[in-house]
Amino acid sequence: MTMPTIPEGTHPLISGIALLALVVVWAYQAHQRGLRERVERAERRADQAEEERDAELAKLKDQVSKLRSELHDLNAKFTNEVTRLQRLLLEEQQQKFRLQGLLASHGIPYDSEQAP
Repeated sequence: MTMPTIPEGTHPLISGIALLALVVVWAYQAHQRGLRERVERAERRADQAEEERDAELAKLKDQVSKLRSELHDLNAKFTNEVTRLQRLLLEEQQQKFRLQGLLASHGIPYDSEQAP
């Protein structure tokens, strides 16, 4: 801001008021610059916080995706294992029933306590 000149012969009271007005304008402009700088810093911090939040959110989404995939794999393995065990149990029951039939056809009593 360039300093205006006060013409010679101006009453000292008017010169004082003009000088006071210049000081007020200068203080107001300095205050505005300070506010503008604070707003810019706050916006930068907000942008940085948003970027950090977005990065953290992306990491969490990735972790959730991996956990879902792992859960799906574990569920498939569990289902396969349960199916395998059910099949083995069914085979054992069928063999037991056949053994009972064979023993009965030969007149041998079946003792479930001694059976394998």
